[in-house]
Amino acid sequence: MGENWEALGRAVRDARETRGGTQAWLSSEADVSRATIQKLERGEPVRPGTLSKVEKVIKWAPGSSRGILDGTAGPIEMKGTRSTGGLAKIPDGELDQAITNAMVATVDNMTAAEIREVARKAVEELRRLGHV
Repeated sequence: MGENWEALGRAVRDARETRGGTQAWLSSEADVSRATIQKLERGEPVRPGTLSKVEKVIKWAPGSSRGILDGTAGPIEMKGTRSTGGLAKIPDGELDQAITNAMVATVDNMTAAEIREVARKAVEELRRLGHV
């Protein structure tokens, strides 16, 4: 199964509109061209770096776009962030998936089992530190 850019485009547009933002606003905040935002919302592929920038602006957890593209998960919204660096309020079980999605999107030389183990350890450490 291929990447579902149409689903991602709809999800990005919905998230932008939910925040009352225009394409011009999103492009400015994400530091990408308006044409790139239009392309993304039409369901056309864009660079991974663009996805990371857009995720941050529309308050999605890193890797959320990858989950939508792969059809494995919907966007994970970052909620309740603090102005001092922020702690995300992510529902139980979704943090592991967000970390896994981010790793799948960025690493080429790890097995699925290794990625899941790193995600598990990252969540464990965040819990130990009291961040989740």
